[in-house]
Amino acid sequence: MKSTFNLDDEIFLKDTIKEIFLLYLSEFINNEESKKEIYTFAQKIKLTFRTLFVAVYIFKKTHIYYYLQENSTNRISKFTIKRRNFRLIIENSHLLLTVCIILSSKILYDSVFDNNLWSHLSKYSKRELILAEIDVIKMLNFEFYPDNNEINQILTSFCKRYNLNRIKINVKIGGTAKQGYFKRILKYLNLI
Repeated sequence: MKSTFNLDDEIFLKDTIKEIFLLYLSEFINNEESKKEIYTFAQKIKLTFRTLFVAVYIFKKTHIYYYLQENSTNRISKFTIKRRNFRLIIENSHLLLTVCIILSSKILYDSVFDNNLWSHLSKYSKRELILAEIDVIKMLNFEFYPDNNEINQILTSFCKRYNLNRIKINVKIGGTAKQGYFKRILKYLNLI
């Protein structure tokens, strides 16, 4: 019988899901030590399925936009990014996934807008996390809006791959939360 989960369930409430989460991390991170650190970080923040799927979406989009920029003579972003610095973030999938989880949490749950909290839970300093957040936001050009259909494709693929059922049908980012997704975060960071 398939395991079922609700999108707002904490991932670590079921032992079978814990193992699946570690397997799922292998799609993004090769290093075993980094996987364990993300696992511990996710446990500390009580990561939900909803947060995870939005984070994976941002992670994938960031890679797509980065490679589009790298291969384009016309810059996609209105903002200049130091390519060397951003390449370091793209190559450091541990840092990038951590930042994507933070960004996902900030859009879904306004109550976790505390960057001090994230730096205490992560192995990265507050400065490193904020700079990486800013680079991701710049890369996605400030006009980035999460696409519910694409997020749901990630969710469906996850369920099929690991033989799981979800209780709620779709991941939805509400209309008001969707608007100004990154601008709200930048305002909080006192950058606009």
